[in-house]
Amino acid sequence: MKRLLAATVVALPLALGTSGAIANGMIENLLVEEHFEYLAFEDFAGYQAMQAALDPSSISDNPKQGTYEATELDNYGHAWIYLSALTDYEPLSTHAGSGKRAYACYMTARRNAMATMGSERGDATGAWLELAERCGDALRATLVRWAEGASVPLAQEDLRGSAPYRVFFPFDTASITAISDNILDYIAQFEQAEGAAHIVVAGHADRSGQATYNMTLSRKRADAVGAKFAAYTKGEFVHRVQAAGETKPLTATRDGIRHPRNRRVEIVIGRM
Repeated sequence: MKRLLAATVVALPLALGTSGAIANGMIENLLVEEHFEYLAFEDFAGYQAMQAALDPSSISDNPKQGTYEATELDNYGHAWIYLSALTDYEPLSTHAGSGKRAYACYMTARRNAMATMGSERGDATGAWLELAERCGDALRATLVRWAEGASVPLAQEDLRGSAPYRVFFPFDTASITAISDNILDYIAQFEQAEGAAHIVVAGHADRSGQATYNMTLSRKRADAVGAKFAAYTKGEFVHRVQAAGETKPLTATRDGIRHPRNRRVEIVIGRM
């Protein structure tokens, strides 16, 4: 284990670069292939965990099995949703491989930190948590940058499991885009594994245009997302559709100002 951690700590600066580089989006080739090969040789259980984290939907009976820690609800609970949707939408993107590796690294490092906590290998826990933090930072930077390029203005807060799922819209339309359709499909896959739930679907608009028009537009957006989500879940969930118009912006703006993060529908999941 200590050999593995030593190799990981040495490889990380080379693979991830400095925090400044990550902030500037220079996050390609996040984890070198040698790291995966070393992990497979030294810690096969950890390697299997990493492979499962790369595609939790491949695990039979429960798409969430293998992601561990309930996909880190306080950290990156929605990361698999957005990463999977973006990968389907742009499978040849330069972000696809680096994002999947960062996600797998993050989830597996968290798993291994929990496995060593309170054991005779407890001295390794801190190293695993440091690895998780580095890979989590890389994952966040990859997703936010990639999504922005795909006209999905995600922010760090959207990756947390405590945040609502968010689907964004072009200006003055209630039409669901191809990437948003992918996102809804993966939300349905992910949440159906958890069983019965009450769903609140709330539509929003930015502050351009008249308030009454924006209220109607936000309702159309909520209706469109609610219908699509119901189709993907085969009517399994109970839905309540709401419209907030321009009254609850994610990003505060003056009246009359367009903003992409304010043109959205939020999906809030409540377990029964």
